[in-house]
Amino acid sequence: MKFKRYILRELKDRGHGIGVQSHLGHHMRGLELNTDEARLQYNREVKESVTEALGEEPTNLGAGFDLENVNLLGVCEGCLGFTSMTSVEKPYYKTTHRSPEWLHPWILPPVSMLDLRNDEWLRHDPLGSIVYLPRWYLSQEFEVDCRRNPRCFNSATESLMKALAEMDAEHINVWWASSHLYQTGTGEELGRVLQAYEKWFTDVVDPLVRQGKVIWMTFDEMAEVYLKWEKARQRYERIRGGVGAKRIPTSPSTTFTSR
Repeated sequence: MKFKRYILRELKDRGHGIGVQSHLGHHMRGLELNTDEARLQYNREVKESVTEALGEEPTNLGAGFDLENVNLLGVCEGCLGFTSMTSVEKPYYKTTHRSPEWLHPWILPPVSMLDLRNDEWLRHDPLGSIVYLPRWYLSQEFEVDCRRNPRCFNSATESLMKALAEMDAEHINVWWASSHLYQTGTGEELGRVLQAYEKWFTDVVDPLVRQGKVIWMTFDEMAEVYLKWEKARQRYERIRGGVGAKRIPTSPSTTFTSR
């Protein structure tokens, strides 16, 4: 916006997904964000900035989960309206010293995520308001940094192969890796980094796509596919349970247009 060039809109037009990374946890103490109301307002302001740059509301939030009730970020009355959330694996590993063991998305329950040692947030709740999309399966590294490490994709490849080996055909399986913009470097360094990316895509990812083992999706597409699957699962459970069975309510975040 500062230079009158809407880069996020250009990326969206090319087919990329755009989400919000609020870094709430980094700023809570310095900005004295001591209540859910204050933290929600901070996330709301970040979302509004991205909305202005993008031309539409983003529906994915990376991090920003440091709340007494994480469902306030989701699709419900008075909430922020995000459909999906990502990027808890790195702080989870730092806090618990456990690698993430999650391949399947789930709907987050209305619980606190201020202390990730409390595993309540890992429980699927069909009445919840926001979907979690996992990444970096069974990994202890959570960033791809090719500036100084010629083996920068080793951890990502290892994690991806473990995910493929252990995926469950009866569920939605999600895997993704991540990097920061500053980790691309500048000048000649940038060229080497981009070559490393090109080699990984060509040697590792492209063959898996051709074999039908991997499908490229944005976060929004992942969430939509999962929510369609979850609706079908709930419908099956109701039918299997019979007429007298208790109905499993549908999450507000499942109210989307079928594709």
